[in-house]
Amino acid sequence: MKFCEKCQKEYPDDAQFCKICGSSLKDKQEATFCSHCGAKLGPGSQFCTSCGQSVGQVGDTAHVQKSSEPVPAVSSMPVDASEKQQTAVDSNRQISSEGIVLQSGAPLPSKTAWCKWGYLLSLILAVPTHGTGFLLALVVYFLQYQIISFQRAKIRRMKFKFVSPVTLDEIYSRLQPALQQKCGNTIKFDREDDSLVIEYDSVLYDINLNDDGTVSIWWRKTLSGALFSFRDGKLYRKIRTGTALIAYELQQQFDVHA
Repeated sequence: MKFCEKCQKEYPDDAQFCKICGSSLKDKQEATFCSHCGAKLGPGSQFCTSCGQSVGQVGDTAHVQKSSEPVPAVSSMPVDASEKQQTAVDSNRQISSEGIVLQSGAPLPSKTAWCKWGYLLSLILAVPTHGTGFLLALVVYFLQYQIISFQRAKIRRMKFKFVSPVTLDEIYSRLQPALQQKCGNTIKFDREDDSLVIEYDSVLYDINLNDDGTVSIWWRKTLSGALFSFRDGKLYRKIRTGTALIAYELQQQFDVHA
């Protein structure tokens, strides 16, 4: 069925023009849309039900293709100044190209594990060799002492991969809650000049930020530890444990990974 929108007259399907006004006929079921606002119009509508515009005023109605994709909304909410500042700091912060990345907070590897086999061998040889085992034990002890001294100094020189720029206050605000949760009251924090000091298991650890963006954990004995500790092996274990614990948690809090 054909339809004249101007005269509101119906015609057979084979008709092409209105016999009253001469206008082109359209399919009566064809959906039309307002050329002003794009709203769908019913057959024979004289006014748009959405905007009230006269169909004749805006011209013949035409099909309007509506986009199936939504128009992205632009947020008018103002950006907080602190968020802008934080974004700027994070974008300028870099991870150092040098340094060690710890995979866990487990103690640093011991370099003296072989010594126990030397002591065991000296014990076995003590009786049948008439004193040779005793001499072997002295040699093993001397080597162990030298290795421990070297490794303790090496741990002080270790550089761990870190970020820059960063302040000691930010390090404290992130590291202190994490270590307190793991170690409880056995760990204490203090501030000395340009370093953050952590006391753990009678050993002091200074967190020092290096110029190349790395961080070093400089260990030293507490006063009580210097007076009452005479076992180098025990101190070595404490240093391997404390250094790894602090360095690993520090890297985790600042998203430094391998």
